[in-house]
Amino acid sequence: MNTGIEFRKAAPNKTGLIGKVATLIIAIAIVITFAACSAGASSFSIEGKWKNTGSGGFGQMQPGAIVTFNGNNCNVYSPNDTYAFYSENGKYKLDVTGLLGGTPSFTVTVIDNNHISMTTGLSDVVELTRVG
Repeated sequence: MNTGIEFRKAAPNKTGLIGKVATLIIAIAIVITFAACSAGASSFSIEGKWKNTGSGGFGQMQPGAIVTFNGNNCNVYSPNDTYAFYSENGKYKLDVTGLLGGTPSFTVTVIDNNHISMTTGLSDVVELTRVG
């Protein structure tokens, strides 16, 4: 029985491979972009020993003093302060909880991996250089 309907084989889809390659390239570019953004935000670590090489100071961070950040504790105000170091709105922040309580917050400017400056939001500036 002839219905008058003719079936033809469809032509191969040449854009399928090109579309898949383009999608893959776009996905890789997105991953690289996010990885670069993430790396910039979290690549700096404050852990280690730092010497106050500037002329200003507060707490135990007086000129010439060594302050240590070990991942949990530091000696900014007392020998066993706790701290949180994080990035917020593109800036590094350091919150320190001392022996007497309170949680002063500092803005940390990373000059390079071995030099930082810290401010309390006032005019106090402490310049630290990584040692050891």
